[in-house]
Amino acid sequence: MSGILPSDISVYLDLVPSANQKPNFLAALSACVQPISDITAFLGTINADFDIDNAVGVQLDILGVIVGRTRALLLPVSGVFFSFDSATLGFDGGIWQAGSVTELYEIPDSQYRTVLRMKIANNQWDGSLPSAYTILNDLFSGTPFVPFIEDHGNKTLSIGLSGSPPDPLTFALLTQGFFDLRPAGMQIQGYITPSVPGPMFGFDLENTMFAGFDTGAWAIHTLP
Repeated sequence: MSGILPSDISVYLDLVPSANQKPNFLAALSACVQPISDITAFLGTINADFDIDNAVGVQLDILGVIVGRTRALLLPVSGVFFSFDSATLGFDGGIWQAGSVTELYEIPDSQYRTVLRMKIANNQWDGSLPSAYTILNDLFSGTPFVPFIEDHGNKTLSIGLSGSPPDPLTFALLTQGFFDLRPAGMQIQGYITPSVPGPMFGFDLENTMFAGFDTGAWAIHTLP
Protein backbone atom coordinates (compact mmCIF):
# COMPACT_ATOMS: atom_id res chain seq x y z
CA MET A 1 0.00 0.00 0.00
CA SER A 2 1.41 3.36 -0.96
CA GLY A 3 1.70 6.29 1.45
CA ILE A 4 -1.50 8.15 2.18
CA LEU A 5 -1.59 11.52 0.41
CA PRO A 6 -4.11 14.33 1.05
CA SER A 7 -7.07 14.07 -1.31
CA ASP A 8 -7.94 16.90 -3.67
CA ILE A 9 -10.76 19.08 -2.28
CA SER A 10 -10.31 21.90 -4.76
CA VAL A 11 -13.47 20.89 -6.63
CA TYR A 12 -15.47 21.31 -3.44
CA LEU A 13 -13.80 24.62 -2.55
CA ASP A 14 -14.58 25.94 -6.03
CA LEU A 15 -18.27 25.75 -5.07
CA VAL A 16 -17.81 28.47 -2.44
CA PRO A 17 -19.45 31.71 -3.70
CA SER A 18 -17.14 34.57 -4.56
CA ALA A 19 -18.54 36.62 -1.68
CA ASN A 20 -17.14 34.08 0.77
CA GLN A 21 -13.63 33.81 -0.63
CA LYS A 22 -12.05 34.97 2.61
CA PRO A 23 -8.69 33.29 3.42
CA ASN A 24 -9.65 32.51 7.03
CA PHE A 25 -13.03 31.09 6.00
CA LEU A 26 -11.46 28.92 3.28
CA ALA A 27 -8.80 27.70 5.71
CA ALA A 28 -11.43 26.75 8.30
CA LEU A 29 -13.56 25.06 5.67
CA SER A 30 -10.55 23.09 4.39
CA ALA A 31 -9.67 21.99 7.92
CA CYS A 32 -13.16 20.55 8.31
CA VAL A 33 -13.51 18.99 4.87
CA GLN A 34 -10.00 17.63 4.25
CA PRO A 35 -10.09 14.85 6.91
CA ILE A 36 -13.49 13.63 5.74
CA SER A 37 -12.32 13.60 2.12
CA ASP A 38 -9.11 11.78 3.08
CA ILE A 39 -11.01 9.11 5.00
CA THR A 40 -13.41 8.60 2.09
CA ALA A 41 -10.52 8.25 -0.36
CA PHE A 42 -8.71 5.83 1.95
CA LEU A 43 -11.76 3.63 2.40
CA GLY A 44 -12.08 3.49 -1.38
CA THR A 45 -8.61 1.87 -1.63
CA ILE A 46 -9.04 -0.85 1.02
CA ASN A 47 -10.58 -3.48 -1.25
CA ALA A 48 -7.77 -3.11 -3.79
CA ASP A 49 -5.02 -2.94 -1.16
CA PHE A 50 -6.20 -6.17 0.48
CA ASP A 51 -6.87 -8.02 -2.77
CA ILE A 52 -4.67 -11.12 -2.73
CA ASP A 53 -3.09 -10.11 -6.06
CA ASN A 54 -2.15 -6.62 -4.81
CA ALA A 55 -1.56 -7.03 -1.09
CA VAL A 56 2.01 -7.02 0.22
CA GLY A 57 3.71 -7.51 3.56
CA VAL A 58 1.43 -7.02 6.55
CA GLN A 59 -1.59 -6.81 4.25
CA LEU A 60 -0.98 -10.43 3.25
CA ASP A 61 -0.48 -11.28 6.94
CA ILE A 62 -3.97 -9.91 7.68
CA LEU A 63 -5.40 -12.03 4.86
CA GLY A 64 -3.60 -15.00 6.38
CA VAL A 65 -5.32 -14.37 9.73
CA ILE A 66 -8.70 -14.21 7.96
CA VAL A 67 -8.27 -17.46 5.99
CA GLY A 68 -6.33 -19.28 8.72
CA ARG A 69 -2.79 -19.66 7.34
CA THR A 70 0.28 -17.83 8.64
CA ARG A 71 3.40 -17.30 6.56
CA ALA A 72 5.61 -19.22 9.00
CA LEU A 73 7.08 -22.61 8.14
CA LEU A 74 6.79 -24.59 11.37
CA LEU A 75 10.16 -26.35 11.30
CA PRO A 76 13.73 -26.01 11.74
CA VAL A 77 14.39 -25.62 8.04
CA SER A 78 16.90 -27.96 6.42
CA GLY A 79 17.71 -28.25 2.76
CA VAL A 80 16.39 -24.74 2.08
CA PHE A 81 19.10 -22.22 2.95
CA PHE A 82 21.95 -21.19 0.64
CA SER A 83 24.99 -23.43 0.64
CA PHE A 84 28.19 -23.51 -1.40
CA ASP A 85 29.05 -26.62 -3.42
CA SER A 86 25.41 -27.68 -3.65
CA ALA A 87 23.62 -28.43 -6.91
CA THR A 88 20.24 -27.33 -5.52
CA LEU A 89 21.09 -24.84 -2.77
CA GLY A 90 23.62 -22.62 -4.55
CA PHE A 91 23.01 -19.24 -6.17
CA ASP A 92 19.40 -18.83 -7.41
CA GLY A 93 18.51 -22.00 -5.50
CA GLY A 94 18.89 -21.73 -1.74
CA ILE A 95 17.36 -18.99 0.37
CA TRP A 96 19.66 -16.67 2.29
CA GLN A 97 19.65 -17.65 5.94
CA ALA A 98 18.46 -14.98 8.37
CA GLY A 99 19.24 -16.21 11.87
CA SER A 100 19.37 -19.72 13.23
CA VAL A 101 18.15 -22.68 11.15
CA THR A 102 15.96 -23.57 14.12
CA GLU A 103 13.94 -20.35 13.77
CA LEU A 104 10.65 -20.13 11.92
CA TYR A 105 11.06 -19.03 8.32
CA GLU A 106 8.69 -16.40 6.93
CA ILE A 107 7.50 -17.27 3.43
CA PRO A 108 8.16 -14.46 0.89
CA ASP A 109 5.15 -12.61 -0.51
CA SER A 110 5.15 -14.29 -3.93
CA GLN A 111 5.03 -17.82 -2.47
CA TYR A 112 2.75 -16.73 0.38
CA ARG A 113 0.12 -15.66 -2.15
CA THR A 114 0.17 -19.22 -3.52
CA VAL A 115 -0.17 -20.61 0.02
CA LEU A 116 -3.14 -18.32 0.72
CA ARG A 117 -4.83 -19.25 -2.56
CA MET A 118 -4.40 -22.88 -1.60
CA LYS A 119 -5.92 -22.30 1.85
CA ILE A 120 -8.86 -20.35 0.40
CA ALA A 121 -9.52 -23.14 -2.10
CA ASN A 122 -9.20 -25.73 0.68
CA ASN A 123 -11.74 -23.82 2.78
CA GLN A 124 -14.21 -24.05 -0.13
CA TRP A 125 -13.34 -27.60 -1.22
CA ASP A 126 -16.17 -30.14 -1.45
CA GLY A 127 -13.91 -33.02 -0.33
CA SER A 128 -13.85 -34.92 -3.63
CA LEU A 129 -10.69 -35.99 -5.48
CA PRO A 130 -11.85 -34.58 -8.86
CA SER A 131 -12.24 -31.10 -7.37
CA ALA A 132 -8.91 -31.56 -5.54
CA TYR A 133 -7.25 -32.07 -8.93
CA THR A 134 -8.94 -28.91 -10.21
CA ILE A 135 -7.58 -26.92 -7.26
CA LEU A 136 -4.03 -28.29 -7.56
CA ASN A 137 -3.92 -27.89 -11.34
CA ASP A 138 -5.03 -24.25 -11.04
CA LEU A 139 -2.53 -23.65 -8.26
CA PHE A 140 0.45 -25.00 -10.21
CA SER A 141 -0.62 -23.67 -13.61
CA GLY A 142 2.31 -21.98 -15.34
CA THR A 143 4.91 -23.84 -13.24
CA PRO A 144 7.06 -26.83 -14.23
CA PHE A 145 5.21 -28.97 -11.66
CA VAL A 146 2.36 -31.37 -12.44
CA PRO A 147 0.49 -32.29 -9.23
CA PHE A 148 -1.06 -35.70 -8.68
CA ILE A 149 -2.77 -37.65 -5.91
CA GLU A 150 -2.22 -41.37 -5.35
CA ASP A 151 -5.07 -43.10 -3.50
CA HIS A 152 -3.67 -46.27 -1.90
CA GLY A 153 -7.12 -47.74 -1.27
CA ASN A 154 -6.53 -48.11 2.48
CA LYS A 155 -7.67 -44.70 3.73
CA THR A 156 -4.29 -43.18 2.92
CA LEU A 157 -3.06 -41.15 0.00
CA SER A 158 0.12 -39.53 -1.26
CA ILE A 159 0.47 -36.12 -2.89
CA GLY A 160 3.12 -35.65 -5.55
CA LEU A 161 4.65 -33.19 -7.98
CA SER A 162 5.80 -34.56 -11.31
CA GLY A 163 7.64 -32.79 -14.11
CA SER A 164 10.60 -31.36 -12.24
CA PRO A 165 12.25 -31.66 -8.82
CA PRO A 166 10.77 -28.86 -6.69
CA ASP A 167 12.92 -25.98 -5.55
CA PRO A 168 13.82 -26.08 -1.83
CA LEU A 169 11.04 -23.74 -0.71
CA THR A 170 8.32 -25.50 -2.74
CA PHE A 171 9.58 -28.83 -1.39
CA ALA A 172 9.38 -27.52 2.19
CA LEU A 173 5.85 -26.22 1.62
CA LEU A 174 4.80 -29.54 0.05
CA THR A 175 6.26 -31.78 2.74
CA GLN A 176 4.98 -29.60 5.59
CA GLY A 177 1.41 -30.05 4.38
CA PHE A 178 0.70 -26.61 2.94
CA PHE A 179 -0.77 -28.22 -0.19
CA ASP A 180 -2.58 -31.09 1.54
CA LEU A 181 -6.01 -31.90 0.16
CA ARG A 182 -7.48 -35.02 1.72
CA PRO A 183 -11.07 -36.18 2.21
CA ALA A 184 -12.32 -36.68 5.76
CA GLY A 185 -10.94 -39.86 7.29
CA MET A 186 -7.97 -40.06 4.90
CA GLN A 187 -4.37 -39.75 6.07
CA ILE A 188 -1.36 -38.47 4.14
CA GLN A 189 1.12 -41.31 3.69
CA GLY A 190 3.83 -39.23 2.05
CA TYR A 191 4.94 -36.88 -0.69
CA ILE A 192 6.35 -37.95 -4.05
CA THR A 193 8.77 -35.92 -6.17
CA PRO A 194 11.00 -36.82 -9.15
CA SER A 195 14.74 -37.17 -8.76
CA VAL A 196 15.41 -35.44 -12.11
CA PRO A 197 13.28 -33.37 -14.52
CA GLY A 198 10.85 -35.31 -16.66
CA PRO A 199 8.32 -38.11 -16.12
CA MET A 200 8.69 -40.48 -13.18
CA PHE A 201 9.08 -44.22 -13.51
CA GLY A 202 5.96 -46.37 -13.51
CA PHE A 203 5.06 -49.83 -14.82
CA ASP A 204 2.52 -49.97 -17.63
CA LEU A 205 2.30 -46.18 -17.79
CA GLU A 206 3.25 -43.86 -20.62
CA ASN A 207 2.13 -40.22 -20.38
CA THR A 208 3.49 -36.79 -19.55
CA MET A 209 3.78 -37.68 -15.86
CA PHE A 210 4.99 -41.30 -15.89
CA ALA A 211 7.09 -43.49 -18.19
CA GLY A 212 8.79 -46.88 -18.19
CA PHE A 213 12.40 -48.05 -18.22
CA ASP A 214 15.05 -45.82 -19.85
CA THR A 215 12.71 -42.82 -19.66
CA GLY A 216 11.05 -42.53 -16.26
CA ALA A 217 13.04 -41.17 -13.32
CA TRP A 218 13.09 -42.74 -9.88
CA ALA A 219 10.63 -41.09 -7.53
CA ILE A 220 11.60 -39.80 -4.09
CA HIS A 221 9.10 -40.60 -1.33
CA THR A 222 9.19 -38.25 1.69
CA LEU A 223 7.32 -39.10 4.84
CA PRO A 224 5.05 -36.43 6.37
